[in-house]
Amino acid sequence: MRFIIYGCGGIGGPIGAELHLAGYDVVLIDVGEHIEKIMQDGLRLKGLAGEHVIKVPAAARITDVEMQPDDVIFMVMKSPETREAVEAARGHVDPDTPVFCFQNGVRNEEVASEYFNNVYGGVVLFSGTHITPGEVIHTVDRGLGMGNYPEGIDEMAENVGKALADADFKITTTKEIMKMKWRKVFMNLGNGVFAMTDICGQEIAWNKKLRELLADIQEEAYRASNAAGIELGTMPGLPPVEKVLQTFRTMEDKQTPDIEEHMLLRPSTWQDVYLQRGRTELDSFYGEIVRLGQKHGVPTPINQTIFGMVEEMVQKGEQPGKYTLDEINERVNAAKAS
Repeated sequence: MRFIIYGCGGIGGPIGAELHLAGYDVVLIDVGEHIEKIMQDGLRLKGLAGEHVIKVPAAARITDVEMQPDDVIFMVMKSPETREAVEAARGHVDPDTPVFCFQNGVRNEEVASEYFNNVYGGVVLFSGTHITPGEVIHTVDRGLGMGNYPEGIDEMAENVGKALADADFKITTTKEIMKMKWRKVFMNLGNGVFAMTDICGQEIAWNKKLRELLADIQEEAYRASNAAGIELGTMPGLPPVEKVLQTFRTMEDKQTPDIEEHMLLRPSTWQDVYLQRGRTELDSFYGEIVRLGQKHGVPTPINQTIFGMVEEMVQKGEQPGKYTLDEINERVNAAKAS
């Protein structure tokens, strides 16, 4: 198998680099200064796998890649870019090529299926950072989940899972990948808070006020998903939502650890805001919850408020850290009271 990593930022970059280090053929595709640096100097990988410079074929467009019969495509671009990426592949890539959507949200597989015949869902259970062109940092964990879309497990999914396991990723295959992807949506509901406050993900362990806000967000989302009859899948090492809510409400603060700056957990939305990319994946998280609430008569003022606050920051080109947790809670409480 040769792996076409279609989007090699904070998630696709570590996946592609570590597959290469495991001995697999890899091609990287991305845009802008990032891919220019990679084509010139290679991709610099830092973090859990150590520091490496990965020199593999790279391209700014999929149409610049000479496709091979054994290719497997990993869609790892941001969700708002999926349709554009699929359209770019149309006519150049064989529609029977296996496509794995290692992306946030629950709509990318549906879009990919409009052209590709063999689509797989993927869930990313690790964190990576891409801020500097030509460089990615694998910061936390190594988990990946996968399965056929909309359901099932076939030989291709198993073989790709084995390849990723060779690259030291912890693989979970499931026949119900979309349930797992809905569970991941709940994990992503903290992204807006981290972007607004400039708080790192690790701070959940030592900031009670942060945990309480995250619990409020997920509890509201849970009411909406229950009303819609959506079953949330299980994820390795992650308790059910009910247990997470209980833990957030009751756990005591741990001691603040000493974490190197480059290993801070910076979710994708924080990176979008920090780099002023002009758009985010928030509609794939908060938007999904708001629409469920509207359809099934469940108020979602918390998710709607946070969605709107971050989108306003993006439109104004503002940096992470504009709001404190108290200021967010004040806006949320006003929305709940209106």
